[in-house]
Amino acid sequence: MVFQDLIWSEKGDYTYPGAQIDMVIDRADQCINLCEAKFTKENFAIDKNFAEKLRIKKAVFKIATETKKALFTTILTTYPSLKNQYYQEEIANEVTMDKLFES
Repeated sequence: MVFQDLIWSEKGDYTYPGAQIDMVIDRADQCINLCEAKFTKENFAIDKNFAEKLRIKKAVFKIATETKKALFTTILTTYPSLKNQYYQEEIANEVTMDKLFES
């Protein structure tokens, strides 16, 4: 397991694939936010393939870290994501760029 500049990565092995998570927020309330950053010039849409990648990343993180904490996928975006079926299934929280720089 590697923590570098807020990025978590796991090379994986024959039992599970590798994965990279852009930012991990390990909270005091026994929850972990696994953050995926997507910077685009328009609203981001999660499709079936991307949703599957998010599920795999969460599973790999759980296996590799052996955490018992609750895991939540959070998306960091330039503009709000489209709230389609895959967003509803996979995303627990969303933070947009304007909220990151709000005073």
